[in-house]
Amino acid sequence: MISRVARAVAFAAALAGLALAAAGCQAWFDPFLDVPEWKTVRYGDEDPASPIKGVTRMTPVQECEYSHYVRAMSGGLVVAREVRGDWIYYAVTRRQFVQLPPDAEGQQPRVVQAVVVERCKAKQPPVPPPVPPYEMPERPPSGTVPTVDKKQREKVLKNIERNLPTP
Repeated sequence: MISRVARAVAFAAALAGLALAAAGCQAWFDPFLDVPEWKTVRYGDEDPASPIKGVTRMTPVQECEYSHYVRAMSGGLVVAREVRGDWIYYAVTRRQFVQLPPDAEGQQPRVVQAVVVERCKAKQPPVPPPVPPYEMPERPPSGTVPTVDKKQREKVLKNIERNLPTP
């Protein structure tokens, strides 16, 4: 039987979820890759008999620079990606060598590779305002010569004379 407190907590959580969904937001506790942001997953959590028990399998979400995300994307290292508002959540895998103890005396220790999923989040840079398209100025009708007033012509000629090299 469920206690009154548990029911009240479940009801409050449901209301909070509905309010967030109506606002188009995601809750801060939404998991990334089905694991809460703060949690570390280790080998051996599901299988206690694992030979690499205790080795990190998935890191907690770490805040990274946007440039780190861009480098990982351009290098093809990103294996999972989610966009949540201004944040990009992404995962990168790496391999870690783990030395196992020998099975019997006199044997060499064995080395295995463990895959580690590093979870990160990067804040998207603000989007610059759109640049208006360039508009060509109107051209005079063909066959006409643009007119220049006398003062403007004299000014241009003086500038040209001033900039000419002296012999």
